[in-house]
Amino acid sequence: MKKVMLLAAAIGSFVFGFQTAGERFDQVVRRDFFMGFSGDTAALDRAMKTAEAVLKENPDQAEALVWQGAGYAFLSGRAFRDGDQGKGMEYWEKATSTMDRAVGLQPRNISVRIPRAATLAAATRSPAMPDFIRTPLMQAAMGDYEQAYQMQKSQFDSLSEHARGELLLGMADLQERLGQVERSRALLEIAATTLPKGAYAGRARKWLDGGTIPDAERTCLGCHAAK
Repeated sequence: MKKVMLLAAAIGSFVFGFQTAGERFDQVVRRDFFMGFSGDTAALDRAMKTAEAVLKENPDQAEALVWQGAGYAFLSGRAFRDGDQGKGMEYWEKATSTMDRAVGLQPRNISVRIPRAATLAAATRSPAMPDFIRTPLMQAAMGDYEQAYQMQKSQFDSLSEHARGELLLGMADLQERLGQVERSRALLEIAATTLPKGAYAGRARKWLDGGTIPDAERTCLGCHAAK
């Protein structure tokens, strides 16, 4: 359950920290998806049905696709935990293909890039995942985060502490797990020196000084995604 909550929090922490124009699909289904990720089967069913209804009207609605993919990823994890390897793989293949299609349709939509990145970053923490599968997924997530950063770079300093902290520490986490320790430390140094004194700067400094910190302390600091 702890990993499930981290997945929900990870997606929410990133998506809701960034400003995008117009009504976002996540604003329509946020509560149901997060309740579903927290174990409320009925809420998850409502969220997935909402996505299906939107996609029936517009099969290329990228935000609905990426959230549907995140839902499939959750269902995949649940199936694997229940011992149903076949169903777990079926859902996982749906998750990755659906999220990849969403990014292919709208590669410059932060509300598409970030949910895929957060989902993949959380999923690749599973110790049961082979490295030949884990590594390309982490690279894809890192690419999403970097794209989000580049799109916001000119106004990055004006984003909330929460948005900047989640993105910098999220990238640092993936870089470290990909073996790019110096790149990770460079991102942590930026967080430690440019963010206001608080949770993110303090956590980044702790990470730098100690060499590493537990997974649960790396992102989702003070997030309220499940509310």
